[in-house]
Amino acid sequence: MKELETKKIIAEEILNRMNDQGAADVLRDILSNNDNKIDWDKAFESIQKHMPELKMF
Repeated sequence: MKELETKKIIAEEILNRMNDQGAADVLRDILSNNDNKIDWDKAFESIQKHMPELKMF
């Protein structure tokens, strides 16, 4: 899965569903920081594991 596609899933399907938008905004800031070293393939696997309803992506 491409990095941009994974970021889009996180932004549109996960963070927008969070009840606490303050927490969602904190996570957005962390995830969008280009200095962070995030394994986006692993992030996608985690999404699939913990949110199987998003397997359509």
